[in-house]
Amino acid sequence: MPEPPALPGCQQLSETPDMVRALLEGLTGEQVLIKASPGELSIAEILELLSHSESHGFRMLFDSMISEDSPALPNYDARALSLAGQYSHRDPEDSLAHWEEQREDNLAWLDSLPAEAAGRIGQHARLGRISVAQLLNAWAFHDLGCLGRIIQIVGRLRYYPQMGPLQAQE
Repeated sequence: MPEPPALPGCQQLSETPDMVRALLEGLTGEQVLIKASPGELSIAEILELLSHSESHGFRMLFDSMISEDSPALPNYDARALSLAGQYSHRDPEDSLAHWEEQREDNLAWLDSLPAEAAGRIGQHARLGRISVAQLLNAWAFHDLGCLGRIIQIVGRLRYYPQMGPLQAQE
């Protein structure tokens, strides 16, 4: 990955793909389809969520905020999209590769922005006035949330079955 842009949250955005790759090392195609519990996303679905939200969520909002003055911004409803099956039945390797390509492009684009871009604003459909800096921080937070879900599933797959009686503590 290239050097992360200086805008807020970009350090995390640049590190997340390598973290995800490291967590996926050694998992089978069957394991990435396992859900931690009913109603939760599998790793494969989380990968598609990352890929889809990269362009249809975050980048789309940023493009509007940079190119227009105080644009109206649509709400990206990940829960509704998940319930509608948007993240299901996708090839996990394709989702991961597509997300990584988009992320690299987005980091290069963010790097091209002047520091003042952080102060640009938009009018979010559900949340009201938001700035580019706030959206960047939300994007990094989103990455960490997805990482946390992946970590939980990987822990259950790799380590929990081998814990013996110590499982009772969890």
